[in-house]
Amino acid sequence: MEKMKKQADGAIVKRQTIVKVSLAKEKNCINQLYTDNNEKVQAKAIIIATGALSKDLGLESEERLKGYGVSSCAICDGFLYKDKVVAVVGGALEETIYLSKICKIVYLLVRSGASKAMQCRLWKISNLKIYFSHEIKEILGERFVEGVRIINNQKESILSIDGIFIAIGQIPNTAIFRGNLDKMG
Repeated sequence: MEKMKKQADGAIVKRQTIVKVSLAKEKNCINQLYTDNNEKVQAKAIIIATGALSKDLGLESEERLKGYGVSSCAICDGFLYKDKVVAVVGGALEETIYLSKICKIVYLLVRSGASKAMQCRLWKISNLKIYFSHEIKEILGERFVEGVRIINNQKESILSIDGIFIAIGQIPNTAIFRGNLDKMG
């Protein structure tokens, strides 16, 4: 901890949004960062910790119900669905297993099949119902998630659920560095 404290000594912490960067192309040169307040910040070193954005399904109903039963983080929001019925979209095994321990029923909706090892592990969970080769057509509900319309081989069905977790991947939140990072050696 002392080493970390010494390393951070003299660091300046600002709560601003960086909207543009110009990274130095050679060692010991100054990097330029531009904030949403039109301030220019100069730094010899930058730690890039911009996180990632969750991919979504692109459904109008998904966007409308985000925060009202649509989530992308079972670990963050799962406790809100204790003893309720939820669905997980995608192959997020750890999140699915976590939810199966606290929810009444978990539906796992997977577009394609799964490996035999994955299937064996999941079949042992008694409150988990797996729907391979299914796609979501619509998330149902006016104010809160109430269900999901799914399709398989042109056959539609509806599952009644209290919440849905979209786990189809993430996109690195590095857009402001596009054109800069690939030039770094």
